[in-house]
Amino acid sequence: MSNSSMQGYYQSAEVSDFNQHEFEMLCHMIDEEGLDIPWKLKVTFFAKHNFLMIQLASAIHEATISEFKSVLFCFQQVSYPCNIIHIQVSMNSDMEEKLISAIPDLALVISSMKGNKTQCFPLIVECTFSQPHKKIFKKVAMLIAACPEVLVVIIILINESPHYWSPSKKSLAWMTFANHHDSLDLTNFTSLCDVDSGNLNVEEDFMVPVVTAGHTWCHISSVDYDVWLKHIPNNGNEGSLTPIQFTKLLNEGLEMIWMDIIQFFQEIAMHHNLSGDCSGLKKSTCLPPPGTTSTLLWSM
Repeated sequence: MSNSSMQGYYQSAEVSDFNQHEFEMLCHMIDEEGLDIPWKLKVTFFAKHNFLMIQLASAIHEATISEFKSVLFCFQQVSYPCNIIHIQVSMNSDMEEKLISAIPDLALVISSMKGNKTQCFPLIVECTFSQPHKKIFKKVAMLIAACPEVLVVIIILINESPHYWSPSKKSLAWMTFANHHDSLDLTNFTSLCDVDSGNLNVEEDFMVPVVTAGHTWCHISSVDYDVWLKHIPNNGNEGSLTPIQFTKLLNEGLEMIWMDIIQFFQEIAMHHNLSGDCSGLKKSTCLPPPGTTSTLLWSM
């Protein structure tokens, strides 16, 4: 192994010259032996490039992705023949391809219920908070190259200003928490927030600075979205998207995915000599309720 990097603030790492055997050993350590890590460990391995990426997902990742999951829930509410295909919106699905092993932050997973039970991932969502933006774009580019069935990618960039820094030794914050023998859970910690944080509800308001004992522990300055649609050039948007722009691109992508689901269903039905009637699928809608995406954007 070489070229490993783990910078102090960024809770992510990249390892080059990491082979398949080493990756299997790492997976065994995570799955069987367990690692004493407070946050979820996300591992992505590109076998073709012998390249490993490791990320630690925080509560901020989870909250953001959970909100987005509700937008995609429309796919699970439609009427479709469950004996032929299965549609799932998942935060924990493994993308196991010949040249890649990854767990996207969020994915729309379409599975066949006949034959070899194949899966495809037409939509993936990746969120970054403590990771440099260029690294998440690099990861997504490699995912797209390894998984041609991906039609839509949404990247959520959570920006913090200023970046987190630990309290100075002997400062008020240092002295305050040095008296606590055990780590505080989220509820107890936020109950100690200074007046500057107001009535902080971290599950609903991401933009309020978290200030305790005069120290800013977290301050989300903005949340930007980047959307990529397959086969449609020049549709990526740098920086922040307005609700109208984001909704338009998302709806275009969801319509592409819905047509792909119908084709996937017809191919499986034909291969197994089953009824290819997809009238129920065609009558269903795959678009989120009006205003859902706008509410999501402005809530951030």
